[in-house]
Amino acid sequence: MLKALEEDPEITVRVSVAEALGQLGSEAAIPGLLKALEEDPEITVRASVAYALLGHLHALLGHLQLSDQFGSQDEDMGAMILKLLKLSQLALEENPKSLFLRT
Repeated sequence: MLKALEEDPEITVRVSVAEALGQLGSEAAIPGLLKALEEDPEITVRASVAYALLGHLHALLGHLQLSDQFGSQDEDMGAMILKLLKLSQLALEENPKSLFLRT
């Protein structure tokens, strides 16, 4: 699934994969989701990825502290959470029903 998130040329496929990874809840998907959040050229995909990551906020914060992916360990986690919330809002505006698909 992560390969499709990274490589599939179709935006709708990448959005669907991000949503599925969010619903699966696998911590193993966090690095791939973070990569897509930073690198995918489409805001819709990044918004869906952010929404997926919010579902795993506790695990995400632990991962960020361990991997140092977003800068120093002193990085303001509040700013990261706000970024995820703003992008997630875009995802919900695109697909309001996705809120009810979360478990």
